[in-house]
Amino acid sequence: MGVFAFLAVVVLSITWLLISRQTARAGEARAEADSTGPLGAGRLAVPFLVILGLAGLVFRVVGFSSSLWLDEFGTLWAVEGGAVNQVLERALAFHPQSPFYYLLTWMSVRLLGESEMALRLPALVFGVALVLIVYRLGQEAGGKTIGLFAAALAWVSYPLVEASASARPYTLAAFMAAVMLYGFLRAARTGNWTGRLLFIAGGAGLFYAHYACAVEAVGIAVAYALIKEIREHYSPFRFVGDVCVQAVLVLPCLPHLRNLWARRGALSWLEAPDYLAVFEVVAPLLVLALAGAMWKKEPRLTLERPVESWLWIVLATPAVALTAMAVMGSNLLEARYLLAMTAPAVVLAAWAVLRMPRRLLILPMGYLFLWSFFFFGAHFILEDSFSGAGRQDWRGAVARLDKILSKEGRAPVLYRSGFVEEDGWPGGRVSPVTFAPLRSPGRRAPVWNLLSLTYRWRVPMRDEYFERLVTPAIAQAPVFYVMSCDNGPEDYSVRFREWVAARFPGRFDGRRLKAGQGITLLRFEARAHVESTGTRATAPERLESSLAR
Repeated sequence: MGVFAFLAVVVLSITWLLISRQTARAGEARAEADSTGPLGAGRLAVPFLVILGLAGLVFRVVGFSSSLWLDEFGTLWAVEGGAVNQVLERALAFHPQSPFYYLLTWMSVRLLGESEMALRLPALVFGVALVLIVYRLGQEAGGKTIGLFAAALAWVSYPLVEASASARPYTLAAFMAAVMLYGFLRAARTGNWTGRLLFIAGGAGLFYAHYACAVEAVGIAVAYALIKEIREHYSPFRFVGDVCVQAVLVLPCLPHLRNLWARRGALSWLEAPDYLAVFEVVAPLLVLALAGAMWKKEPRLTLERPVESWLWIVLATPAVALTAMAVMGSNLLEARYLLAMTAPAVVLAAWAVLRMPRRLLILPMGYLFLWSFFFFGAHFILEDSFSGAGRQDWRGAVARLDKILSKEGRAPVLYRSGFVEEDGWPGGRVSPVTFAPLRSPGRRAPVWNLLSLTYRWRVPMRDEYFERLVTPAIAQAPVFYVMSCDNGPEDYSVRFREWVAARFPGRFDGRRLKAGQGITLLRFEARAHVESTGTRATAPERLESSLAR
């Protein structure tokens, strides 16, 4: 990500130099002819939009039915029961969001049957709905053309494509944030009830969709206080009254929030703050928007100055707020929590595309295409999907190990799901959701001799836990397996191998088995077992790199 940040600085610096050079020219005829931008005349607009539309569709469809990844199994666990009250109970017990999204996903599964596609469908639907509301936001801000290009840029935005193919509440949160922004802007421009109701509904819906994403609402309050033109049609009395209505609507979430706050330590999975998380969400859009802001000539398509200022404030405030919180010790700097920033970002980027001369857009647009090619291409090479669906092949890994164990009986399986909650269950008492990744949609859970591991290796309880439960489980086992998600602050499988070598010196040979993307599967075999049989037992799957290397 640092390389792309450096490239962004280079692109913007060169663009600024080119703009300064053109502005200093005595002749203005050529600049005036180009001032509507390369796509404003309409000749290139249609093919440009068609290409983006088809690309966005392909990005979402390819790999849509692939295996769920870890957090999606948390969604599956919440909705797999048949009763609404069970969905409510499980969502409130495990997830750091309200049950809003999980009830919608439960309806999808009830209607279509349990499958990866049914679980991901609500995220896809809200991802499409987000693009539509972005069009309305852009139209309200600067006209239909800006709205159309903003929607097109949102449709192929890498973070939004990724969220649209994941059974998680982030596209719902981004959609609600866009509704809130559109409603507020409409209320500020006309003062009508439709805009105010959309603002109220979007703000409350954003909070219900994801508590952490609600930081986007802070930008609206800041902009309202700073831009006097906004208050002309939307009086402080009405604005404060609408905010109070939102507050009343989200009051039912307070008990859940208190519970989350009480166990915030156990839920903390982010390590050192990633200050480039904001950049990861809006980098190419931000480069386009900043390049457009450098171009001072008045184009045919423009934003009113108060609207432009409002968009920049609602774009920047969440990033500033979460960065400040991270500096003070409360780290929520994660790209998925900032997804709502894409709505104002795509409007500003579309404005830049439609107002700058075509030759000055070459570098910013080239940066956008390079960014998209890199991230979509990397996902496709590694995961056979452009969206990141299938980043963890739990379905394949479980099937492979189940085939092996069907021939080896009750060999112990030391299992690490990757849920941070694994560190919060002392004494070996684990939550049922820990084992959710072992059952993919439409399949039965395997019957294995399981023992749960910790999420972090350096957790205080681990030494005592390993001595009391893990060591006795494997001490006399001729063969045992380790299945682990490839996540966390350190390489858990390497640390485990080192622990086995130190705790049982010379006793076990360890090998890595083919498991699938994002999953580590290890086989440990006692050397005495090899000597007694006269041959090394091999798994049905192809054995790969030895852990002894």
